Amino acid sequence: MNPILLLLGMYFLCIPSSFSEVKKDTIPQRAKFSGVIQVTNNGISLVPAFSLDQPALLAFLDVSKKRFSYSPQFSYNYNARPWFMNQWLRYRLVEGKKLDFRTSVGYAFLYKTTEELKAGSANEIIKIDRNVISEQLLTYKMTSNNSLTLSHLHGIPTSSDGISLDLLTLGATLGGIRLGKQFEMTVSPSVFYLNYTGGNEGVFSTQNIMIKKPKSAFGLSFQATEPLMKRNLVVKDFNWNVALVCFL
Repeated sequence: MNPILLLLGMYFLCIPSSFSEVKKDTIPQRAKFSGVIQVTNNGISLVPAFSLDQPALLAFLDVSKKRFSYSPQFSYNYNARPWFMNQWLRYRLVEGKKLDFRTSVGYAFLYKTTEELKAGSANEIIKIDRNVISEQLLTYKMTSNNSLTLSHLHGIPTSSDGISLDLLTLGATLGGIRLGKQFEMTVSPSVFYLNYTGGNEGVFSTQNIMIKKPKSAFGLSFQATEPLMKRNLVVKDFNWNVALVCFL
């Protein structure tokens, strides 16, 4: 698949349609659809072993009805080769004005490009690691723009090369920060503890900043990750990316 066509598709998906507005007013919606598409210069994963470390195109989609939602996630490098694909089923156990608790289960595919010697020559092959994943997410809403989150993600490998992992994250979201008259900023700092197969563990801090115009479908994001403590992990002391973001 040509990555240029993917980018064009992203553009047209983000253009508001007057026809869609008419449908919203006249046809009752039984399910809600939302999503985010990102074009980034550097594919970063919270699990260092899963990072792409090259430009990537990512799509995070969500179809929800009442307390249930289905959230597929896709990512590719600029040569249209897959990086990861996740399929999530989510259920909101608690849905209140201040407190929200969601549990999720899913299946994850991680694609790795390696070289294999065959008949004296190196051939490039793609290996797929498969994991069953679960997540519990607790959100406390301080205001309409500000919240605190606590989450735990657990992964169980279902392929020989997969890894078992635990990821515990404490984060905050501070939104609605005005930048002049036209732009607003959302800041999302977090600290997370990671432990996965082979005695690999570490504590990391990460910072996400989103800048966009209110009610605009496009934004610009910046992400930076830094290890505070690590054991048996080969990671960069500072990793970052920027991304063009489209809200569907």
